[in-house]
Amino acid sequence: PRWLRPGLLEYYFGFITDNVTEQAVRLGHDSDELSISIASVMPTNDTYINSTLLAYLKSRLDYFAGQGLSLSIFTNCNLPAWAVQKYPDLGLYMAGGCKQNIDVPELGALWNTTLKAVYGYLHKHPGLHSFRLGNEVWFTVYGNKTVIPPVTVDSWHQWLRQKYSDNLTSLNSLYTSHYKTFEAVPMPGHMYAGSLHPINMPKHIAPGRDLALFLHHRSNNYYSNMISALKSINSTVRTHIKFVNKGSFSAWPYGGIDRMAMNDMTSWVGCDTRIMPYPVQQISTPNRNHLQYALDWLPAALGYTFMRTTTGGKVVVDQEIHPISTSSARNDSIAFGHVTAAMWVAHLHGLSMNLIWVWARDADGSAPGGLDSSLLTMPQTLNDYARTMAYINAISPQVHALANAERPVCLFLSQTSQVNGEKDFFYKFVDAFEALAFFGPQTTIVTDYMLDHNESALQPCSVLLVPGTVYASDAVITSMDKYQQSHHPIIFILTSPDEEKGLFLLTEYGQPRTEPEIEWIREASKVLDKQPKLLLEDLMPLLTSVKRTVQCASLDEGNTGRDAVGSLSFTWGLLCRYAIYEDNGNSSILVTLVNTLTVPVTTQIKLPESAGSLSPALAKNLYMNQTVDASQPLHINPLDTMVLSVPQIRK
Repeated sequence: PRWLRPGLLEYYFGFITDNVTEQAVRLGHDSDELSISIASVMPTNDTYINSTLLAYLKSRLDYFAGQGLSLSIFTNCNLPAWAVQKYPDLGLYMAGGCKQNIDVPELGALWNTTLKAVYGYLHKHPGLHSFRLGNEVWFTVYGNKTVIPPVTVDSWHQWLRQKYSDNLTSLNSLYTSHYKTFEAVPMPGHMYAGSLHPINMPKHIAPGRDLALFLHHRSNNYYSNMISALKSINSTVRTHIKFVNKGSFSAWPYGGIDRMAMNDMTSWVGCDTRIMPYPVQQISTPNRNHLQYALDWLPAALGYTFMRTTTGGKVVVDQEIHPISTSSARNDSIAFGHVTAAMWVAHLHGLSMNLIWVWARDADGSAPGGLDSSLLTMPQTLNDYARTMAYINAISPQVHALANAERPVCLFLSQTSQVNGEKDFFYKFVDAFEALAFFGPQTTIVTDYMLDHNESALQPCSVLLVPGTVYASDAVITSMDKYQQSHHPIIFILTSPDEEKGLFLLTEYGQPRTEPEIEWIREASKVLDKQPKLLLEDLMPLLTSVKRTVQCASLDEGNTGRDAVGSLSFTWGLLCRYAIYEDNGNSSILVTLVNTLTVPVTTQIKLPESAGSLSPALAKNLYMNQTVDASQPLHINPLDTMVLSVPQIRK
């Protein structure tokens, strides 16, 4: 379907001049966006619907449909003055990435009326493909810089009553407190510049854990209400939420809250797509190998892998992908090949659809803040993007197979550890992900949230890597114990040898756990965290249970990719992705290679023992449409991408 195809997005919070739109159309973009708000649909009161706006939306849908394109409608947070006067709490506090308080009950009713009016008028139009609910959403915001609004505190107390079934004794036992009423329980922490400041998280674990659960619970309710309003008109409506990158993969407590919220979103009916991190934005950890890479592949690979492996098969979309600079360098084109490599990394790791910002400039070369100018900017960058996406679309079945190949190595992500401020856990997690990226098969991320809600979450795992942590729920302990009893290896990654004594000693609420419950940990393997390349070398002897259909062995001096027993079995810096591909009874092995380093690499593709029926010499580079002899060493320059199809020769 057209809406699933990657495309260019020319985007502005307002009306866009057609000359810019038409230039973007010629570059091959598939879709555009227009915004609505409560203020634009109901400008004067809650009984008057702006028919002029509805007619304008329809005219734009007609225009795009006539161009063979489609249109998405997104909701912004502008509130009409009459609504703020009628419900004063609405506009006083930031919440959910918008200047509106999502705890005010009347807000849900206003959005219900707004969305039903717009979708009721347009739902049969063939040019409308989806609704985006919210712009740059995050889940930690619940007040302004200094004050938590009373309506939010009331919502907190109601949530506590529901969670503890009106049993104050249970709460006091967990909190080690002596509250007389639920209303006496303070809301912990305060806001700082729109995010929960880590230094103000409660020192006692239990209130902080409950705060995290409450914050994403309230946001989920808000957006679920919007989805329900649309589905009341058409149950097949496509909806997605633009989730901002802010804090989503950082080593601070609010990042853990955001990921808990993203996990919860995957259970929504109708929440099909989300935004993920930008390919060139550095991950906020001490990335020790940053300078060796030609592009910042790690945030994108980690983000898309997280979404792909935790969403239960839902489509992953990035609503604002930035492989280009969108600030002071809007008139500059970036290095050749960077956009191409960034887009391949994104789609190989699970991205299904992307929308890119296309900035405009004036004829004199200046770059204004909006898009209502006469010329598009960065022609070389856009040319690289359009050509790359054309290639990806042309071989989309093969790209789909590569993104959906088996992921037998599982990596445990504990949101509990992050919410509780255990930063060392996250550093070990990122080191392990970076190391495993060059092992071969892609990684599956398994969260404590998943283990708490799904007993079979570890079923696809041939091996489980667990960064050392103090905190774990009973469900996590039980799942890992059963997994190891089934003769599956578990590998703990430790900051120091002494850390082994404290593994899983506390529950997710910080309560002590008895030693017999975690006795099985003694039988698990342990390795010490270190620079990712060295970490991978230590892990290799412990990953023998993982079947690798293809190996990309290094032939470079100084980049040997040796494991601890001396076998040449990986090329550091080379993303080596593969999949078995079936097409009309013909079988082949797909191998995609992306050199992320600033220096060339030489690799030797090693095929399985059954390779007698395969012909590496006749491999085809699908990306460049040329034959490659994959039985010989392959020299790959920085940012180069190869998509090889090794055919099976029938006897």
